[in-house]
Amino acid sequence: MRKTYMMLLALVLTMLGVSDAMAQKIYRAELDKSMFKAWTSDQPGATEVENPEAIDVSDEKPNGTPFSCDNNLYKEIGSWSGIFGNTAAYYLWYADITGTKKMYFKGTPGFKFYVQFNRQAPEEGGDAHGGAMVQQELTIGDDGTATYDIPESMTYVHLNCIKTKGITGTGVLKGMEIEGTVKPVTGILSMITMVMLRVTTSLASLFLWMDLIMVVRLTISQRLLMVALAVSALR
Repeated sequence: MRKTYMMLLALVLTMLGVSDAMAQKIYRAELDKSMFKAWTSDQPGATEVENPEAIDVSDEKPNGTPFSCDNNLYKEIGSWSGIFGNTAAYYLWYADITGTKKMYFKGTPGFKFYVQFNRQAPEEGGDAHGGAMVQQELTIGDDGTATYDIPESMTYVHLNCIKTKGITGTGVLKGMEIEGTVKPVTGILSMITMVMLRVTTSLASLFLWMDLIMVVRLTISQRLLMVALAVSALR
């Protein structure tokens, strides 16, 4: 009887564990420039623009600013220069990293930079590149790292640009990672891990059920009682 109870408890734990693992799948991946795209809107649900045109918002650049994404890791660049994204912080150019909960950075201690999110459409008479946005200043700590927790109030996360602040010395950013439900660009291994998890746990559940069928010779009421005991033990 005790053996049967333990097997049923293991089965319940396995099934609940699988559901929880599938629901809470969290990735930590490098911020990749292929995530940065041109979009039809600054709001959730926008579609990607496959062949974005150059933006022309100033008489100083009559030919427009072509779509591009900076990726200046390990490079010493000047003040207010782009590390990731586009320094124009144009509101329709961003990396949609909605689902990200935390960002990790590595670099030279004391290195200062800005992270700019969710730039809105231009306001009448304002900057033609876009309107209001969320901007966070960060500094690499003495341990060579910095982290940023995405505010829970942000219902979507569109990363427009990461740029340097006014630089008085030398320094570089060496790494940028995001953590959350965003699948990494090189997500094959993560996908395989998920598939193997499902197959392995499904087989484990099948074997447990087979073992129970072979061993248990109980009435329906007795089986229901065992299930209730197993579930109550988890609370």
